Amino acid sequence: MSEEIITIRVYRYDPDVDVSPKIEEYAVEKYPGMRAVEALEKINQKYGANIAFSWSCKEWHCGSCGVLINGVPTLLCRQEIFDGDIIEPLPLPVVRDLVVDRSALAELSVEIYRKVDEFGASGLLKEEDTHNLKDLGTCMDCDVCYVSCPYFVPENKTFVGPEHMVDVSRFVFDPRINQNKALRVANELGVWDCITCKLCDVRCPKEINPMEWILSVRQRIIETPQLKLTPPKIRDLNESLLRNGNPYGLPRRVRGDWAKDLEIKDLSKDSGAEYLYFAGCAQCYDPRDQIVAKAIVGILKVANIDFGILGNEETCCGDAAKNTGEQGLYEELITRNTEMFRKSGVKRIVTTSPHCFNSFLNDYNLEIEVLHYTQLLAELIEKGNIQFSGNIDKKITYHDPCYLGRYNGVYDEPRIVLSSIPGVKLIEMDKNREMSFCCGGGGGGNWIETETRPRLSEIRAKQAEKTGAEILAVACPFCRAMLEDAIKSSGINMEVKHIAELVFEAMEVERCK
Repeated sequence: MSEEIITIRVYRYDPDVDVSPKIEEYAVEKYPGMRAVEALEKINQKYGANIAFSWSCKEWHCGSCGVLINGVPTLLCRQEIFDGDIIEPLPLPVVRDLVVDRSALAELSVEIYRKVDEFGASGLLKEEDTHNLKDLGTCMDCDVCYVSCPYFVPENKTFVGPEHMVDVSRFVFDPRINQNKALRVANELGVWDCITCKLCDVRCPKEINPMEWILSVRQRIIETPQLKLTPPKIRDLNESLLRNGNPYGLPRRVRGDWAKDLEIKDLSKDSGAEYLYFAGCAQCYDPRDQIVAKAIVGILKVANIDFGILGNEETCCGDAAKNTGEQGLYEELITRNTEMFRKSGVKRIVTTSPHCFNSFLNDYNLEIEVLHYTQLLAELIEKGNIQFSGNIDKKITYHDPCYLGRYNGVYDEPRIVLSSIPGVKLIEMDKNREMSFCCGGGGGGNWIETETRPRLSEIRAKQAEKTGAEILAVACPFCRAMLEDAIKSSGINMEVKHIAELVFEAMEVERCK
């Protein structure tokens, strides 16, 4: 077995002896596939380093070896080690080196069990129940999802985090337990605070998908209206989706007004276009976002794309319904939209919002290609259909939307588009691509104000400011709204612009009025 010499860095700190933490480097002989836990054992054996770290099974079962490797929460026994890696403790109180004090989290689990404290007869269990409980029971309390959550704040008492929401889900989906009591506990512990960024699902070593369970608990709450646990803003949002086809409480009859006088085909009346531009609710109703829709229309026209819209017949994709527990309404919207799309006869659907893109791509059973607009722009630039006659001499940083990046792996196209604009100097934030930090607008976060401070959007705005960029580029209407508001409230001197706005500006074409 061939070996190579690699250098890894390890966090060292003994609170009883050291004034402050330090990072020490060690050379290790690595064999193919060697895991981090084995590298630490080798270091201790070779150098007598006496690095303190926790482990038990080395088989992804006990959950005791959680650490950060290159800033990402993971397990020592799961992660292959590479040259240059840095191993640090989870962001919890350090006992010594990589060992942390998890007692507060364990006590919280016990407290949650005490809140429920009632179990009925086992005969109440059905096969589906045992399947659910078996899946939930694979959680090993490794804390990887807990510290991955953007809302991870040790003193945060309003949202207990994804790991403990798995505990809550065990009660909600266990028929032996009083369901009304379990749902009240879920509500008390912050089930509505999750912003569906998907970090917990992506990083869970057991693939339990805590976020999906949180959404299932929300659905149970929606299906139990007599408890009155649904936040009023969420209730109003879904009532508007049902009545008006949008979450803003605005009438359907004005949905297409943004496109008046733009001479765009209305595919709800006439078929005959290759592309459907699905503008989305924000672009149809919010004056700020209408600027983005008009920029996209202008680009498509200059690029000679055969496209149309649905005008007043366009209806919300349903993402907000799904993520706030209204699964039945979501399915109704899927049926309505699918029929409309098929009648239009288009071959490709282009969306403004990553949320629409994700819904159409992953939840709708469409035989139509679905693209986010940045994917189409990258394609058109490569083919030469988009030409830039102007330039933008600005430093720009790009915020990866969760529903475009983490959900669907679209990371390169937005950067290709931005880098193609003459004069642009693209600067990355520390947390980018797979590690991007959520703006807080998903999962109902655009409608519900959480008690946690600072807001996620303010944290992200500060991360953008740190790059020295003059423009924060976005590709999602929720991100645009959340970050623009955060930048204003934080007094940061930076513009927030959609990628489409920047492209259209650099094309130096007369803007659609």
